[in-house]
Amino acid sequence: MRFLLPSAGIIVGIIHLLPLAGVLGADRLASLYGIAFDEPKTVIPMRHRAVLFGLLGDF
Repeated sequence: MRFLLPSAGIIVGIIHLLPLAGVLGADRLASLYGIAFDEPKTVIPMRHRAVLFGLLGDF
């Protein structure tokens, strides 16, 4: 039981770090989500989302 919570925290952190690769651009976002992000109006919020998930995973 002593190792269960730290292990779960590490796993959750890794899961939240995976979308961080979306910061690299629209092509990387498209490969992560399987959706074409053609308009800049959709790319910017998705990159922001990737940064926030990265910060959450880092925490």
